Parts: sequence; C-alpha cells; structure tokens
Amino acid sequence: DRLWTLNNAVRVSRIAFVDPLHGWLQLSYSMGLHGNNSLLLLTSNGGRTWREASAYPGPNSSDMLLLTPNEGWVFGSVSPDGSPCLFVTGDGAKSWQELSADPPTLPLGKLESADCDVYGLPVFENPTHGYLREGCTDAPVYSMHTTVLFATNDDGRTWKLDRMIKNVDGQCNSSAITDSV
Repeated sequence: DRLWTLNNAVRVSRIAFVDPLHGWLQLSYSMGLHGNNSLLLLTSNGGRTWREASAYPGPNSSDMLLLTPNEGWVFGSVSPDGSPCLFVTGDGAKSWQELSADPPTLPLGKLESADCDVYGLPVFENPTHGYLREGCTDAPVYSMHTTVLFATNDDGRTWKLDRMIKNVDGQCNSSAITDSV
C-alpha cells in the first residue's frame, strides 16, 4: 500500500539473498525537494511475497550487506548534509542500531587532529569476523590521508584497531578489504 503513495520515481536500488529463501529488496524514491529515501522489503519464501522492514532508517544512496537471515548492514545518508551513516540489524530488520560516522575510537596519539569517516560497509570473512575501513585526513595538511582498519570477532558488536596505513598522498577511497591479510 505504501508504494502507491510514493511518486513514480520508485526504483530497485539493491537486492541481496543470503540463501534461496531469505532476501532483501531495497527500493529508492524521491521525496521532491527533500532528497531521496529508501524502503526495505524482506522475503522468507524466495521472493514469492515481500513485507516492509519495520523501523527501517531509510538511508539514501545506500549499500547493503546481508550476512544471515537475521543480520545485515546498511550504509548511506539519512541527514540533509549527506553525512555517512552505518546501520546494523541483528533481528531480521525489526530494529536497527546506528553506528556513528566514526564508530571505533582511536587510541590517543594515534592520529592527532584528524577528520575521519567510514566510507562503506564492513567486509566479513564470515558472520563473526569482519573489517571496517575509515579514511582520515590529517590536519593541517589535508592532502595526507590515513586509512585505518578495524576488526571485529563478535559480529560487529565491538571493533578494535587492527592497523593503519599512514600518510598516503591524496584520497584513497578505492581500496578494498578481502581478508585479514
């Protein structure tokens, strides 16, 4: 019913299945001058029927990662200024927890006067072990960039500093994490 109230600009932005039965379908739509938003639909019968995810934060331009039928991640923006946000669910999209734009905290002295942001979804080797990348620009020399890698061993509930690649010249937002090495 909700789709009928949206304008004609509804489009499929992402689809993901964790197994032949359980999947997510993300629809994006325009809110006129207020920007874009998204809607998440869930299936547990291989796509024969879909239901709307309750309490979905609706980030625009978002990426999503479905790890298990109950656990998934969404990265995008929900604020007018376009600040990145990272959301996680562990109960089949019934509730969502937002991780701040820089969820892990660096130990004092590791990066001084740095502006750090998460640039995407975490990467998981399996549902328990994963990695999250932050990009930090060191002040006052904003051309110097540090990539900070955090690791989790508990499904993303906690993150610990794993390693840093410091003083890379320019922005390095195209790197990829493939495993712990």
